[in-house]
Amino acid sequence: MGIQGRDLVCGLVGSLPTYTDILGVYEMRNIIFTVCFFAVSGCQLDVTPTFYIRDMQDVIDGDTPIELPLFMSVPTSSIDECQSEISQVLGILNTFGMEGDLQSCVQDEGGFFAKANVEFKTSVALLTESSNQSPNGLIGMFLEPVGDGNFIVYIVKNDKLDLAMSSIENALVFASLDAASVDFKITISNDTRNKVLFKTIDSFVDGVPYDLKEFDLAPRSEINILSSDVAVGLFFRRGWYKLGEFYY
Repeated sequence: MGIQGRDLVCGLVGSLPTYTDILGVYEMRNIIFTVCFFAVSGCQLDVTPTFYIRDMQDVIDGDTPIELPLFMSVPTSSIDECQSEISQVLGILNTFGMEGDLQSCVQDEGGFFAKANVEFKTSVALLTESSNQSPNGLIGMFLEPVGDGNFIVYIVKNDKLDLAMSSIENALVFASLDAASVDFKITISNDTRNKVLFKTIDSFVDGVPYDLKEFDLAPRSEINILSSDVAVGLFFRRGWYKLGEFYY
């Protein structure tokens, strides 16, 4: 699942492949590597925040936002260039108030692919007329009270993210606009001792597609929500989408 279009930054580093035809066997002398900040055609990035019911309840009770870590694995061109490439991206994001920390650079067993493990920030906040409607991190969860203990749950984009993406594209040699493919894989974890009702909308939950589904989350249980292409498209075009409803 994912969308294709603007909003995301990626690029090509390396050189065009050349081939030598020897008895029908082609030798690739140079390989084009792709580096993505969020995504690129054929290069998938998963946005995988975990939100906890206790944090959501604390935000509702105290009307105070809570910051949480958001971990991502970001593809890079090579293990040797990983730190340099990601540091440039993080430096630009930092100027827009979206801090991130490079945790490690790792390579697959075959040595062909490298990725950076990066820690960003996300947040949970109550949505009111007077509240700041842009999250502190790259993305955030907003809870809108609609009466009778019900809260609509939104996933919201930082309102400076588009500017940051344009700056990355303009500043970095390896960055350019291209097709994008992003999955939002969101975990809702019930870390309380009580059963909680959570309703999802147009998504895959634990691998099963649902248009609309209510889940009774037992204590210490969780659901994994893969948001639809339509939802992800709305996130990048208008800045938010509806994840579901939470009953407190």
